[in-house]
Amino acid sequence: MHDWLIQHRFSHKKPKGTPARFNAERQAEFINKYDELKATLSPNELLLFMDSVHLTQETKITYGWIRKGVEKLIATVASRKRINLTGAIDLTTMSVLTREYETINSNSATVPSPF
Repeated sequence: MHDWLIQHRFSHKKPKGTPARFNAERQAEFINKYDELKATLSPNELLLFMDSVHLTQETKITYGWIRKGVEKLIATVASRKRINLTGAIDLTTMSVLTREYETINSNSATVPSPF
């Protein structure tokens, strides 16, 4: 089978990832709206891109090849408290702001201007 695959121009390689819901038309529409918005900003206004993450620090045990009959032990630490971070970036200056919050919701999504 290996020889047949090679003869018929197959190769063993990793597929390339692509966003699951990619839509070229919507991306082009976003770019147009972004360009229009940038054109209307005054010099002292900021346009930030912002996102939040909810991190935890703990050992994640997954699968691996282990000889039958052998138990492999992995040292773990106690799970730590979740960390809620929000970050924003100003693409014109590449300035980055991060803030930690107790919870992240629509009320905590306001970013004061530190730039």
